[in-house]
Amino acid sequence: MKRLSISERLNDSLNMLDKHKTYILFKVLERLGKEWEDLSPSEIWKEAENALQVYIRHPHPNEAIALLQEAMRDRYSSFEIQGVVQQRSCEEVDITTCLVLNATLFLLNGLDDKERRYDQHNAALFQLISDHPLTVRFLHSIKDYEPHLEEIMEQPQTHLLTSQKCQPPAQLTFDSMVKAIMCKAATKNGETIRSNAKGHAGSYPFYVNAEIFCRAMDEMMEKEADMMMEFLDGSPSNLYLNKVGAFIGRTISMCIINNNSLQMTDMVFAFEQLSTNESSIRTSLSRIDKTYRFKLLMTTFEGYLRRHLLLD
Repeated sequence: MKRLSISERLNDSLNMLDKHKTYILFKVLERLGKEWEDLSPSEIWKEAENALQVYIRHPHPNEAIALLQEAMRDRYSSFEIQGVVQQRSCEEVDITTCLVLNATLFLLNGLDDKERRYDQHNAALFQLISDHPLTVRFLHSIKDYEPHLEEIMEQPQTHLLTSQKCQPPAQLTFDSMVKAIMCKAATKNGETIRSNAKGHAGSYPFYVNAEIFCRAMDEMMEKEADMMMEFLDGSPSNLYLNKVGAFIGRTISMCIINNNSLQMTDMVFAFEQLSTNESSIRTSLSRIDKTYRFKLLMTTFEGYLRRHLLLD
């Protein structure tokens, strides 16, 4: 994808700020965009507008949005800036795609649709992105701009967002996510895992003690809240894969609540609620964070794990 020039971004940003509804979208995207290097709010808006025009013309929304998502992933796999092409990671592509799809949903809900022609389009798009952690953050960020929220969210075409069928998910937190992943992993306990990995060939029984992990996590969140908030950059809803994966990967490497034969790749399936990108999950699990902050965090958590293991 060829990025807009600085002057083009500025002009588009001014256009966004000139309209009430796109002003809110601009502020939300600006806030989320500060956490990583991504498209500017005006570029995301342009991408979303183009996607919306294609999407609403398609008579089969479920198939259309799936194709659009794949097209976006391919488009955002690289950025061209001043003639230089930069390849992007799977995680970066996933974030950009989700931001554009959220912006598309926002614009879709702003259409004048008294005849409710786009009900199925609305439902299909929301279902596609509703479980993504970034969608949860996007929706919560919009709510911070009340009373503007009421003017948008109470329009007739937004009924699907507040209906029982498409109720936005409850806010997820880091601790609830890592506990859910460990509990999902524990459903495989007792299964024989066969591996051909170099240095780890053979078979072993899968085992993780999710109960001990959850107890230790609860105590960690209660007694080491400041340390956890520092790790999560001040947001308990920080669900970025690199944070979640690094925490679980380091826990597994301790071999306190799992056997020492357990391979990171055999934990990938348990991340289905957070991500379906297996390559990115494996990378996050094996990520090495050498910062003092992370080492202190994991050493502290190790103490809680060992204490609860002794109490069990």
